[in-house]
Amino acid sequence: MQELREELNALTEKNMQVNQQVPANANYFTDEDELAEELTGDNMQVNQQVTASTEYHTDEDELAKETEWTVYHKKNAKKRKVEASCSTTKQSTSAQHQQRPDQTAAKNPKPPPIIIYQVRDYDVVYKYLNTKLEQKCRITLQNSGDLKLNVDTEEHYRMASMMLNEAQFIWSTYENKQTRPIRVIVKKLHSSCTPEQIVQELRQKGYQILDAVNILKWNTKKPLPVLMLTFERTENIQKIYEISAIRSMKVEVTPYRKTKLLPQCKNCQSWGHTKAYCHKDPRCVKCAGHHNTVSCTKTRETPPKCYNCGENHPANYRGCIVAKELQALRNKASNKLKLPPQRDNTVVITRNEQIPTQPATRGAVIRRCC
Repeated sequence: MQELREELNALTEKNMQVNQQVPANANYFTDEDELAEELTGDNMQVNQQVTASTEYHTDEDELAKETEWTVYHKKNAKKRKVEASCSTTKQSTSAQHQQRPDQTAAKNPKPPPIIIYQVRDYDVVYKYLNTKLEQKCRITLQNSGDLKLNVDTEEHYRMASMMLNEAQFIWSTYENKQTRPIRVIVKKLHSSCTPEQIVQELRQKGYQILDAVNILKWNTKKPLPVLMLTFERTENIQKIYEISAIRSMKVEVTPYRKTKLLPQCKNCQSWGHTKAYCHKDPRCVKCAGHHNTVSCTKTRETPPKCYNCGENHPANYRGCIVAKELQALRNKASNKLKLPPQRDNTVVITRNEQIPTQPATRGAVIRRCC
């Protein structure tokens, strides 16, 4: 115990000596304060050095410098794509230019075919055409026994027409698309206006008009306030549709739309062509005689006779058996491309499955797959 007391007294004396050595106005700091003071001093020195030597940049500038290489590569990629597209477009345009002659040649319509009737000796027709056209025509035998003559150019078409007329063949043709005139319909014109008056007025106004035909009502044959005007092929179409008045009467000009009915020739009473392109012998629409209808002497009491079927009705009757059959063939040919593709309604059934009592689709065909 005494030894402990002596050590305690010695420690107190040392403490008293230390307190006497420290001045009275000294300030004491903790370890955290000393560390913070040291750090702030170091930061001040670093800031002074940086401001003296370098300048700061914003974040946008630094980001632009860092991403500059990516933008450069993107621009190069875009340039490559543009160059590639330009090269492809050049190649496509050059290919189009190369194909243009063929396309323009395909767009030019060929002359219509010529039908030659009542050919008894084909050798006569072959020798005659071969000496003139020099094998520049194609001949096809039809089911009716007639010959269909096709040529490629307008010159050969004219030559063939002249040769058939000189040789007095019985033939017919169709309207040539290369020389087809312009036809329009004029409405709201009084029915008492004659075609001659209309043609005269339009010619005075500078129009290249060829003909005017008044449309008649089908049952009473009375003229309607509708006319069909025919102009030269070289006439300006826009100028035609700008016609607003004829004989001081406001009119309406509309395009001419072809009918779907089978055409009938008023010269030979056959179906499929018109009178303007027929070179056959005339037939009467009333009695089927070898004369024109205008010169027919048949009375009302005498029953008519059809040239096509031989029944007791006029040749222009749409209810004729021949007319119905030909009209059906024409409608079938025109609607062939308009029909949608047929859907396959076949239902395949495996060996383990049962045949359904009601098919899923109407008109479905059930086929068992073994």
